[in-house]
Amino acid sequence: MEVYQWLFRQNGFKVSNVGYFVYCNGDTGLPQFDKKLEFIIKVIPYEGDTSWIDEILPKIKDCLMSNVIPEMAEDCDYCNYRKNAVIAKIKHDKQFKDGK
Repeated sequence: MEVYQWLFRQNGFKVSNVGYFVYCNGDTGLPQFDKKLEFIIKVIPYEGDTSWIDEILPKIKDCLMSNVIPEMAEDCDYCNYRKNAVIAKIKHDKQFKDGK
């Protein structure tokens, strides 16, 4: 959200600090399907803070342009997701190989 707010401001648009996410989730509480999906829709306000972008953007570019993969950070959600995905794949491949 904040990057979009920043981009629009950089292009001369007047942008509110508050943006909205529209969240749709299938309604699992219905008694039957009847060949149609019904959704529960929520509009979630979000107050963006773009103050961090000017400082971080050059670092992001440097990282993307580098030939060196950055070290994993223990507090990085994406790093931990990838680590767990690799562990799960290795476990799955081993079970498949062992016929389990």
